Amino acid sequence: MLSRRLVCVLASTLLLGPVHAQDEAVANARPNLILIVADDLGVGDVGWLADAAAEQPGLPTPELDRLAAAGVQYRQMRAFPLCSPSRAALMTGLSPIRYGLAWNPIRPWSAQGLPARHPTLAEMLRARGYHTATIGKWHLGHADAAMHPQQRGFDHFYGYLNGVVDHFQHRTRSGGHDWQRNGAPLKELGHVSGLLAAECERLIGAHRFEEQPLFLYLAFSAPHRPLQAPAERIEAVTGISDPQRRVYAAMVTGMDQAVGQVRRALEARGQWDNSLVVFLSDNGADQEYGGNNGAFRGTKGGCGEAGLRVPALAHWPGRIQGGVLDRHRRSILDVAPTLLEAAGGLGDGSASNSGSGLSNGSSKNADVAWDGRSLLAEVTAETQPSLAASGFAANSQGAVHYVIFDGRWKYQQKWVRQISSMAVFLYDLDKDPLEQRNVANSHKNRVRLMHKRLQAWLALEPAADRVAIPEWPAAIPPASWSEPADWALSGASADEE
Repeated sequence: MLSRRLVCVLASTLLLGPVHAQDEAVANARPNLILIVADDLGVGDVGWLADAAAEQPGLPTPELDRLAAAGVQYRQMRAFPLCSPSRAALMTGLSPIRYGLAWNPIRPWSAQGLPARHPTLAEMLRARGYHTATIGKWHLGHADAAMHPQQRGFDHFYGYLNGVVDHFQHRTRSGGHDWQRNGAPLKELGHVSGLLAAECERLIGAHRFEEQPLFLYLAFSAPHRPLQAPAERIEAVTGISDPQRRVYAAMVTGMDQAVGQVRRALEARGQWDNSLVVFLSDNGADQEYGGNNGAFRGTKGGCGEAGLRVPALAHWPGRIQGGVLDRHRRSILDVAPTLLEAAGGLGDGSASNSGSGLSNGSSKNADVAWDGRSLLAEVTAETQPSLAASGFAANSQGAVHYVIFDGRWKYQQKWVRQISSMAVFLYDLDKDPLEQRNVANSHKNRVRLMHKRLQAWLALEPAADRVAIPEWPAAIPPASWSEPADWALSGASADEE
């Protein structure tokens, strides 16, 4: 069997041969894939990015700092500025504009979900012999049981379906119970972060690594509101005077401790050195609820850099050189192809352009043509590709945000609802990373070009979902909607109940 040479983003060398699930020796050599996602964590909220935040020191995150010091720190990783779009991008490697999920989070009364026509990362990895588990927040559809994680490639699901739950009572904002294990409702006491960590420990402790590698998607609730943390954690950060920031900090430190529990569980099984860990936030922090996006413009839910730019790292003992800062422009769309290639699943690992001019390298394989590209491609620090023309969007009560990137240029349109007016912005991020100077008036040719590219990106949305100005869906349920008493049973047919 011929091996192919893969060099990770830090130019360290890795040899992976083509993978066949029936070849036990090869299967056992494949890495465990640990994808950890924080909920609304800002670049100013973690210790290892304190220099990038510039406005105030990061919070105590010793476990994440340890991973960052021994891995690669992505200083320009961008995600969609809202929960569901980013999670859809993670699970498919395809921009959510392609399937109508780019604009809003999925509300409890929404029938939206991740379309079955797009295979998930879990489905592709399970087909390659991985045991697949998701622990934590799903937020990719619940109206039909076919949207639930167990029907989207995950062998194991523990957590909740909606976007927000009470961290102790595990109830939605409307009062329905939303906590389960594999479709069975669970009534448990404890803060979400601690329960997720304990489930990871059980899963890792019981898993038969000698038979198949593990894909673990750990999706935290923290530090998303409601701001809730155990009293002892709040007491540990009493040096923070602002009451919201103090509870927020306690939630972040609790998440950090949970990451340490996962690390120790893998170490106890002798699997830490064979585990690729990717950590990132789903979007920027909500600054109204204690978060810190540093000096960047905007907040969660908008397309300023504060909403898009997220803390991110990759750690792989012996495979990734530690302590290197990756300052190239990256995208959340790069995560799925990176993990699949690490598992040996991108065919020849080549990257090619999709022909639309909108993809970021668009790595192709037998399953899908990605909108992102694998960061395990054979590149050096001097030749790593920048984020190519790539779009992001968000819908908020006050405005609709549209953004397209092309190299150093960032073009943004913002439709302000109150005055029915479109504002246009152009930033040269190499010279102006904090977006303090709108140069649209002095670069009109560039504005015209970027506008065309943005329109081409928006045209990728299916015709049935496409509207000129997306409406803002009210954050209160319609009168006709009735919440399930228990979300674990939501969308189930009679013979499934």
